[in-house]
Amino acid sequence: MKKLFLLFGLVLILSQANSQSVEILTQGNKLGLQVLNYNNTVYKRIEPGYEELRIYTNMNFGGISLGEQYQDAKYWSDTEYVETPIDPNNLNITKIDTFINTMRPYFHGKLVQAKKNGKWGLIDFDGKEVLPFVYNDMMAFKSSTTLPYKKEALPYIVLFGSDQTQMVNQQGELVLDGSILPTSFKNLNNERKLDVLAICYFGDYLLVNQGGRLYDTLIKVPAVRKTVNGKTKLISAAYKYNRYYFVGGKMNVWQFSTQKFLFAEPSYLLEVHFKDESGADYYEALNVRNYNSILKFTENSGLNLIPAKIEFTIKE
Repeated sequence: MKKLFLLFGLVLILSQANSQSVEILTQGNKLGLQVLNYNNTVYKRIEPGYEELRIYTNMNFGGISLGEQYQDAKYWSDTEYVETPIDPNNLNITKIDTFINTMRPYFHGKLVQAKKNGKWGLIDFDGKEVLPFVYNDMMAFKSSTTLPYKKEALPYIVLFGSDQTQMVNQQGELVLDGSILPTSFKNLNNERKLDVLAICYFGDYLLVNQGGRLYDTLIKVPAVRKTVNGKTKLISAAYKYNRYYFVGGKMNVWQFSTQKFLFAEPSYLLEVHFKDESGADYYEALNVRNYNSILKFTENSGLNLIPAKIEFTIKE
């Protein structure tokens, strides 16, 4: 059984090597890329001229797929060790083959994050500049809370300028203007901004606080131990995480697909209901100003339960 699994792994690696994929090009300290077609001919090519590249692809670590995401090109390297039989009639006689894979699957329609002259911009796989090189940094916004209204537009890319934060889709179109975000965002570093956005993200919707104060609290969770027959066993290790929540202010909902707020005026109390195909709520109604409710939602979203409908209501 082990030999069959290893043979399958070899076939998988070889099949990936023959699929359409991205290969990184280097010239000194400059990066470029080329897309190899199924017959290993060059389909697209961008000459080295960038300090950094982040490309949307399928990331692997130790032979395990971590899913589709943006990855820094300079760290592309995946080593596989596969046992292959020398004698087909005797599977116990094997040799170790080592594959150093510096390619990644090519995804059509996804932009490349590129850095040139110390600034970030967006380019496509033809090397065309989609957004100018004027940003201090940019990061892909990853969230699996609900199905996106338009998958080809994701993942969104958050742009960090000198004085504002914005968000664009994979066509380079602005879907969130920095003026919509709370002023407290100016006091956060870029990774913290992404974390806060993830808490407020509901697929096609983003919960927006106006006038409130954002709190960033470090939560420490102690280890859980259980004593059985006089012996203590560790059930879960201690860990810590950052918890974000707003105090005060009013809430509204920004819809990405329409580029409008759902409500003409923000409200103190706003609820979101998740409904299945029959119309019944299968998540509890959430008061979005209550962090515990949002935490409940994020825990449930890890189960990959996708609602058929999301409904926001104002409760005065």
